[in-house]
Parts: sequence; C-alpha cells; structure tokens
Amino acid sequence: MTISPCGRRLTIEFCLVVCVLLFITMPGSLVLAGFDPPYGLMAGATTWISAFVGLSPVALLYLLIRWDALGRLAVPVTVAFTASVLVIAYGTWSLAQPLHANFAAPGYSPSFPAFCLVSVLSAGISLMLFPIGMLPGNYFNDPVFTTLGTVNLVILVIILVLWWIRSRGD
Repeated sequence: MTISPCGRRLTIEFCLVVCVLLFITMPGSLVLAGFDPPYGLMAGATTWISAFVGLSPVALLYLLIRWDALGRLAVPVTVAFTASVLVIAYGTWSLAQPLHANFAAPGYSPSFPAFCLVSVLSAGISLMLFPIGMLPGNYFNDPVFTTLGTVNLVILVIILVLWWIRSRGD
C-alpha cells in the first residue's frame, strides 16, 4: 500500500506536532521537577513525560481537525495514538510510584485517573515555566538537565528536519 502525497504530508505534520509538544514541555518540566524532592533523572523524565501526556490532547485535536484528510485511516490512527498515549501515561505513572512513595502523605493511594488529571495541570505549569527553563542557570551543570537537554536537542533537530521536509513540498 502506498501513501499519497497528502497522506505523507499529514504524517509529517502530525510527527511535527508531537515533537513540538515534547520539545516545549521539557524545560518547564525540569524546573517543575526541581521544586520538590525526589530529585534526579527519573523524576525529571517522569515529570516531562507527564506534561507531554497532559498536552497530548492538542495532537489528538490536530487529528480530529484533519479527520477528512486521513480518510479511511482516521479511526485507526486516532485509536492508535490514543492507545499509545495511554500506555505511555501508565508506564510513566508506574515509574513514578516508587519515586514518590516516601514523600506521600499517610493513607494516600495514588490512582491512574488522578495521574492523568494531574498531567494536564503539569502540562499547563510546564508551559508557564518554559521561559524560566530556557534561562541559563545553575541547573545547566546538573546531570539531569544535561541528559534530558541532550534528548531535547535531538528532538529539536528532528523538528528542523521535519520542517525542512514539509516545506520542501512533494
């Protein structure tokens, strides 16, 4: 099965939307993760992916807006993206549980639906903290920022390549 030029362009645009969402949530998420313990790479990564999960309805909205252009692939692509985000969210929630176990209030039992709601809040806060996360500061020497910052630079390169391919036309 071959993909039409319109389908290829739509795929590139969707990948671009997802990469931009990943890119813009990282700096603010690291600032957010640095406010309270636990600290470290896993806390930064789970906060980042949590913020991405909270912002992923934007990518879903893009799919719904482009529903007609997707044609018969609209339902499978939307279901696959939604399922992928839910699997990523569950994995992130599972990874974050041991991190926060020592800091939880007595009797607190975290739930996955609560995590999903908090992810939306985390996304909003990470977007608000984006300018602060972009400022040079002491955290540039932090191994967490260096590691995840490198990942974010790779995402930026992917964004630029996708933008170049998209602007080039078919």
